Amino acid sequence: MTVAQLFLGCALNGIVLEIIVNHDKGCGPLLTFLQTLFITVMSLHWERPKTPVWFYGIITLIFWCVGLLNNVAFDYHITQPIHMVARSSSLAASYIIGYCFFGQSVGDARRFLSVVAVTLGIFIVIQTESFVKSETFQSCSTDLASCPITPRSDVNELTFEWFIGCGILFVTLMLSALLGHLQQWGYKRWGKDVKEGQFYTHLLSLVYFVSMVPNMRHHWTLWSQHPTMWAWVACNVVTQYICVTAVYQSIGESGALTTTLLLTMRKFFSLFFSVWYFNNLFLINHWVGSFLVFLGCLIYQYTV
Repeated sequence: MTVAQLFLGCALNGIVLEIIVNHDKGCGPLLTFLQTLFITVMSLHWERPKTPVWFYGIITLIFWCVGLLNNVAFDYHITQPIHMVARSSSLAASYIIGYCFFGQSVGDARRFLSVVAVTLGIFIVIQTESFVKSETFQSCSTDLASCPITPRSDVNELTFEWFIGCGILFVTLMLSALLGHLQQWGYKRWGKDVKEGQFYTHLLSLVYFVSMVPNMRHHWTLWSQHPTMWAWVACNVVTQYICVTAVYQSIGESGALTTTLLLTMRKFFSLFFSVWYFNNLFLINHWVGSFLVFLGCLIYQYTV
């Protein structure tokens, strides 16, 4: 049941997210806030926390940055398929962070090979995407207009913005890896309570949205001019809750590695759907790089 919930919830969430982003690329802060608020309300936890609140504060800051930056990246011409490929390389990032900062060993040859495969795959995808972006850019206005692929005259400016988006994804990837290691350290010290962690990380995240009220108000107004947007937002918020809950349950039942494997498989199928349904430009080199990323993730799973 948890596996079905994870696949269905996370896959639908990704599809609806792409629909929303195609209409409003700057929706990240408001959408993230609504997701966080809904999950907080649905995950109310009245018992006294077993883990110190200060530790949840640190975890929450990183967690909030990861969630926000993942959504903000779309505002810098990052497509959903590229987003999926980048996020699927979290195992390699975890390997690097663990080795550099937490004293973990390099491991056997297969584990090292998996990291090389992921790194090479990401390099191929980024190089190919850089070429594509130098030729054409997806042009989207902030007033929810349609987003056709059209030639652009300001290629240099948009290419620079795209590299900023890649930098955002890289920072998000490293922060996600750091978050995983910190959570594992906290579990060893104070015990594992995934329901408590889900509630407090989302509750404390709400504080950080105060500075983004003007931006969120602006997009709230835009959405109000297009009532159908609220239907898509509602679907996204609910499926995000289903996805997050399934992830936390899976971690508690099967462990983090199994959960990551399931998420990687889900992203692989979502990638195919996104390219097919949304007509995202995906060349043969994109597929080669994506295959190396997912293959590296699978190899890594079976070497630990």
